[in-house]
Amino acid sequence: MTVTYMTWENNDTNASIDKAMELFSKANPDIEVKRLPSPNSDYGQKLSSMAQAKQLPDIFWTGNDTAQQFGAQGLLYDWSSVASTKSDSFDLSKFAPGGN
Repeated sequence: MTVTYMTWENNDTNASIDKAMELFSKANPDIEVKRLPSPNSDYGQKLSSMAQAKQLPDIFWTGNDTAQQFGAQGLLYDWSSVASTKSDSFDLSKFAPGGN
């Protein structure tokens, strides 16, 4: 299985994220994690183009306005059915207030 992600971060921050994803991949050898390259200046345009093509990355950085737009279009997965305050699921207490 391959999981893709895309960020608007700079090269140094992306390198740190890539290292964390490498650790995840080593702990989960059946999951390949791949960052899709995107320059910061073209990030929003690239994300919108990918949304129109229905080829969004599995994980991506976005502002609240874009998240609401993509959500209204049915392009985002609704995790609320698996989210809870239980330790064996998503821990909602670790999210920023209003972020869940």
